[in-house]
Amino acid sequence: MIIRALRAVFDFRGRTRRRTFWLFVAAWFVPVTVSGAEIDRPESTLDSVAIAAFWVMYLVVLLVAIRRLHDTNRRGWWILLGISGLGLIYVLVLLSTDSTPGPNRFGADPKGRPAIYEPPAIHYPAGGPGRPG
Repeated sequence: MIIRALRAVFDFRGRTRRRTFWLFVAAWFVPVTVSGAEIDRPESTLDSVAIAAFWVMYLVVLLVAIRRLHDTNRRGWWILLGISGLGLIYVLVLLSTDSTPGPNRFGADPKGRPAIYEPPAIHYPAGGPGRPG
């Protein structure tokens, strides 16, 4: 799953599931937190490496967030609302919502659901629910 997601980072035509997106966020957040503690030390030799890694991973998470918005049938331009800081909470809500069932204008459903999702039918005995057959 992660390898497939890494290959698709620079492909803007597809969709990314919530789980994959949040795994990328976690993979970015942990090193940023650790490197942030390292940067605060005076005369750290890892400053430039940590800063470069931060921006590379930030770009990757940003690109995966665009694919996540595609999964909710929204254009990637919505991410600019979060970058500007004006609508960060709204963009986080969009990134956390469930995907549109079935294929949308950005590609096939990564969950493999049909276009019109119908819950499985419940089969009752001959008399119906609560009635003897």
